[in-house]
Amino acid sequence: DLDGALEQFRLALEMRQKLAPNSLSIATSFHNIGFVLNDKGDLDGALEKYTLALEIEKRLAPHSLAVAKSLRNIGSVLRGLGRRREAKDVLDEAISILTSPRLSLMPCQSWLLGCQSELGELCLDRDDPCQALVHARSILDADPDYGKGYDLKGRALIRFRRFQAALDCYAEALGRTGSSMRNFAALFREGKEMAERELKKQGE
Repeated sequence: DLDGALEQFRLALEMRQKLAPNSLSIATSFHNIGFVLNDKGDLDGALEKYTLALEIEKRLAPHSLAVAKSLRNIGSVLRGLGRRREAKDVLDEAISILTSPRLSLMPCQSWLLGCQSELGELCLDRDDPCQALVHARSILDADPDYGKGYDLKGRALIRFRRFQAALDCYAEALGRTGSSMRNFAALFREGKEMAERELKKQGE
């Protein structure tokens, strides 16, 4: 029940603003509200809440993982709104923080891969499969079981009309057993079938 969750998160925000008006917990509340608004399809509302969270985090915890997470969420929403240049700038800023020596790599890894994935999607949005493929390969070099990396790579190869390579990519992905891979199994099968159809057309 998204409406119920939204009401609960708004009540939590009010309480936190009274009890701890200068704390990161308020940013967490803004994030939670933003997540729900995003799920409801209210991207402008989600962007507003994520931005409020980011302002607090930059003030109280500059250059932190929390800031990078907010930037990644904002980048995703901006992409959804079609504001691609802004999205790229925000995601690049997030990656700059996530790759900073001051942060430990382990807790940053999944967020870093998420940012690279969003950048890859932006490349496909602007019909640049070459750069999307660069991002996909970077993702898979870092984590060979990151499902989104195979999805991105396969779609980029199809844009290149490299259907056999796309087919091989999806076949490899379907052969892996990690939980992330299982979450993308339906997309992998769909991509594999598309590549097979295109290969068949080429042979006719």
